[in-house]
Amino acid sequence: LGSSAQKSRGVSRVIYGDDGRLDTYQLDEFDTALGRSTVQVLQGFGILTEHSDGTFTAERVRTAKDMWSFCPDERFADQLIMDANAFCSGFLITSKWIGTAAHCALADEEDYLIVFGFELTSESETRLEFSADDVYKVDKIVAVGTPGGKLNDYGILQLDRKVVGYKPYTKINHQTLIGDPLTLIGYPTGLPKKTDKSGQVTVNAPLILRGTVDSYGGNSGSPVFDHNGLLVGILVGGSDDFVDDGHWCKSSNICPDRDSGEKPSEGSGCEELGEYIVPICVLIESSEEVAAEINIDCQGEQPETVFTYDYSNSSVLTASILMFLCLALV
Repeated sequence: LGSSAQKSRGVSRVIYGDDGRLDTYQLDEFDTALGRSTVQVLQGFGILTEHSDGTFTAERVRTAKDMWSFCPDERFADQLIMDANAFCSGFLITSKWIGTAAHCALADEEDYLIVFGFELTSESETRLEFSADDVYKVDKIVAVGTPGGKLNDYGILQLDRKVVGYKPYTKINHQTLIGDPLTLIGYPTGLPKKTDKSGQVTVNAPLILRGTVDSYGGNSGSPVFDHNGLLVGILVGGSDDFVDDGHWCKSSNICPDRDSGEKPSEGSGCEELGEYIVPICVLIESSEEVAAEINIDCQGEQPETVFTYDYSNSSVLTASILMFLCLALV
């Protein structure tokens, strides 16, 4: 599940080795572009204040330390979180559909608020003002798989109108291999957008993947990409994310990096094989209606391309250009 006032099964996430999460202002153009069409999936009312010109402001905010009892030295403890009842992540899969986890798609349509661009623009500035094109409501739950944090935990939310200014993720990788690098982009514990590029595939099965991405409650529904920016799957569950340090506050659960060769200790709450990721083709092929609307081929060969997703609203860089540049520098 996503983060909520009372955490439920499936929400738990964790750090593997070193914490690889980065804020948007710390990213290069490629990774900034890759994360543009991710969303925060919020539940609650009065989360944003709407103004007469159609813009929105997040006026009800709290620090992570105040909302979740983070320890003072916990990373991001002083960052702001919008005051919602529950938090998940998601991504644009068509012009009106948001892909997410099944356990993030169980509320009534009117409970949802979908927000693009909640992120840090500098070390000290959090984006709290949004245009009308950044904020959407949900008018239909299109699909809900099995909300258990593992197999078939996918969901699709239909927005109240077509999205303007953001492009759907249309290029996928359905043929990952053990050891392939993974990138996770989402909103852990409701924090501003975080990108983690430190993961790798540990299990590669047709119906479920495992990977050592750094994630938390609130990352449920986050898109997971390969190193080329191709969509691999949906983050849905994993290890315990926080531990009680004995001072009535929460610290991240640090699990061994798989490359270290160290095994998780008994009772640590660590999953040796990492987090659970539903392959994107499980969502795409969940029904004939969904497959026809998304219209992405899950059977063909993989494109030999690298995509950055339109950070300028005008262009997409192709692999041929990027690979040429990389080779020229070698």
